[in-house]
Amino acid sequence: MSDQVFFEMRPNGATIEITLSGDGIAPPAAPFARNAPPVQATDLEVFRTGDANPADIAKLETAISDWLLDNDLRPLLQNWIGQQKLRFVFTFDSRLQDKLNDLPLELTRVSAAAGPILMNANVAGFVYRVANTGTPISTTTLDWPMRILLVRSNPADLGGQVPPGAPIRDRILQLAQMQFGANNVQVDLLSSEPGALLPPTWENFKRTARSEYDLLVYLGHGDLQKVHQDLPPVAQLQFESSDPLYHEPIPSKRLAIFLADNPIPAVVLAGCLTAAAPGIAVSQANLATWMRGNQGMAQALVNSASGVCFAVGMRCKVEEADATDFIGAFFENLFSIDVGNLEMAVRAARRELYGKKPDSSCWAAPVVFSSLPHEPVFAYLRNPTFQMTQELMRELDLRREFFKLVAAIPLTQRPAALTDAVAANRKALEAEVLKQGAMLTPELADGVGGQQVTVPVTLKGPLVCKFLQARITTDPDLRVTAVRAKPAFTGGAFRLMYDPAEPGVFQMHIKEPQKPAAALPEGQILEFDLMVSSNAGRVCPVNLELLVTDAVQHFWPGGNAVIVPPLA
Repeated sequence: MSDQVFFEMRPNGATIEITLSGDGIAPPAAPFARNAPPVQATDLEVFRTGDANPADIAKLETAISDWLLDNDLRPLLQNWIGQQKLRFVFTFDSRLQDKLNDLPLELTRVSAAAGPILMNANVAGFVYRVANTGTPISTTTLDWPMRILLVRSNPADLGGQVPPGAPIRDRILQLAQMQFGANNVQVDLLSSEPGALLPPTWENFKRTARSEYDLLVYLGHGDLQKVHQDLPPVAQLQFESSDPLYHEPIPSKRLAIFLADNPIPAVVLAGCLTAAAPGIAVSQANLATWMRGNQGMAQALVNSASGVCFAVGMRCKVEEADATDFIGAFFENLFSIDVGNLEMAVRAARRELYGKKPDSSCWAAPVVFSSLPHEPVFAYLRNPTFQMTQELMRELDLRREFFKLVAAIPLTQRPAALTDAVAANRKALEAEVLKQGAMLTPELADGVGGQQVTVPVTLKGPLVCKFLQARITTDPDLRVTAVRAKPAFTGGAFRLMYDPAEPGVFQMHIKEPQKPAAALPEGQILEFDLMVSSNAGRVCPVNLELLVTDAVQHFWPGGNAVIVPPLA
């Protein structure tokens, strides 16, 4: 995990006050004072529309770097970057949104010779921190398979120039198969092109997105509409409609309300991909507004009760080849290099674009908004994977639906038929897993907000090793407070170790290292105490993440959930 440097910007009279804090750094004793950024609106418009030449970009880089760093902050930043890996987090006071939201700080350089700071090997993240006003949704989803919804919206009345989504879908699946095997990553495509699941209308999106996706990728146009003189403009996404002559704009509030009930934790909005050749009716002014709308939508989704905790928008035009390179590098890194880490995936994709076009603005286009305190991670991507058979996928899909039903019914009113169906589904999942290896997984449990719940961890099937280190990863509304070995474990050949300061991480190792590896005892071998802070009516994921082991057998370090049902 990277050390973090927080840039908090707030007004102080006629000036802007920048306060620095963070992990692993010695923060300055006093804030830094700045006047309004000396950046011309016309320069930003040229940057957004992708028409900026190297001289235009260099002008912006100099203006932004000199404003942010000046002579006081520049040497500090240069020193920190040279010593450790850092994650930069920017927070703007709401009173400064109009002045700072459109400012591409991604162009910042400590010196002209050093290159952009976000290309430095020691800069792991570059994000804008946004408060999430709803219940936080964990990026630790229930388990495999990873599910991605790819929406390619290409309204004819907006130019009809968005590139096909099928090649992007196929590239994601190809990368996933190389790393995880067949069927462990699923990509559903909404598009009007042949081979797609459904056309990308708002109704089709709502119908499809109810199926619990990990990640939404949107290819198309955004917009920013001024609806009232005294209110900030509203970000929109442009969906296709049943009438090809008209598109359907969906404002951020409407999308956020839908996603609050159907949460997707991470979103990539690759808006206005083709704007190199927009339709005749699309002016350069429209194009600049579309880019601001795309960026505004990403920010609005995180700063809402939508459940989106990580969103990428685009500040400037991204052409078709750049978009393909960005998405390919993003998923290659997410799947096989910094596995599960979204911020590092964005960083890798930036570097891919910068390596090919260092004199363009495409590498600076992605802007990342996050409500998470650290790098967001889909932890289960780092776990060993089983072959995702059709039977296993069917049972996992059933489990998702059962969990939703269970979470909507008070415990005292839960019908026996539903309880029996959940138990039968658990048995069927176990049977499918045991065909390939062992199953080490937390058990399903019911919880109550403000109270503690105990979750057993069960091993089924043979698992031979000398040591195994893992951790329990949970929904943000759950907190691990203790771990204990069950009698079946303490009487065997292994001992349990954990750090009381971090009880979610534990290690099982053989008591006599000189002896050969032994089989862990089957049955309930551990249990965790979890404090529940969730409101009623939620499914709170609980997953087991393997860290290291010498076990050679394939096994499923599976996931489950704590159900917090409504009160009777």
